[in-house]
Amino acid sequence: MNNLNVTVIGKGGREAMIAGLLAKSSDVNRVFMTHRGNGGTHEYGTAVDIVPDYNNSCRNFITWLQEQNIGLVVGGSETDLVQGLGDIVRTHNIPFVGVGATGARLEGDKIYSARFREQHGIPSPGFEIFDGEDFERTVQDAKEYGSSSFAEGVPGLVPKFAGLAGGKGAIVTHSLEEYCDAIDTITKISKGKPKITVEDLVEGVEVSVTVLV
Repeated sequence: MNNLNVTVIGKGGREAMIAGLLAKSSDVNRVFMTHRGNGGTHEYGTAVDIVPDYNNSCRNFITWLQEQNIGLVVGGSETDLVQGLGDIVRTHNIPFVGVGATGARLEGDKIYSARFREQHGIPSPGFEIFDGEDFERTVQDAKEYGSSSFAEGVPGLVPKFAGLAGGKGAIVTHSLEEYCDAIDTITKISKGKPKITVEDLVEGVEVSVTVLV
C-alpha cells in the first residue's frame, strides 16, 4: 500500500499540517493540495490549481481524482464539507476523510448547532437567536438584547454569524460598545441577511484539537 496518492482539500495552515503528516507516511506516494496550496506546500507535496466545481456536480474534480489515481481524499476545508464534498466523492467509491453535509452543518450553521446542542443536552453556553425576516428589526433586537444583558451585569457576550466566515464570525465582547460594533461587523459579513446567535461568555482556556485516526 506504499503507492497511495492523497489529495488534501484546502490551502490553510491546518491543511498544510495534515499534508505534512501524510507525507511522512510510508504508505503515501504523493500528496496533492487543492486551491493552489499555500506558501509552505512545496515542503509536503504538490499544489494543484483545482477546486471542486459544485455547479457541475464536481464532475471535473472527480475526473481529476480518477486521472491522478487518488486513493484517499482528506477534507480540510469547512466550506467544501458544508457543500457536501464528502458525500459526492464517496458516491464515486473514493475514500474520503471528513463528514458529509449533514454533519458539517454543525459548523456551517451556528443556529442549527445551538439548537442541536440544546435538544441533545450537550453542555454549552446559554444563547439567544436572531434571524428575523426584517433586516433592521433583527439587528435592533440583537442590540437591545445586548443592552439589557450588560445592564444586568453579564461579564461578556459572544455574538456569532450563523454561517461560515473564515474564522472571523465569532467576536468576544466585554462591553456594550464592543458588542454593538461586533453586531455591525456581523451584519456586513451576512450581506444584508443577518442570522446571529449570541452566546454567554465562558471564561477559560480554549483548545482546538485535530485528531487523525
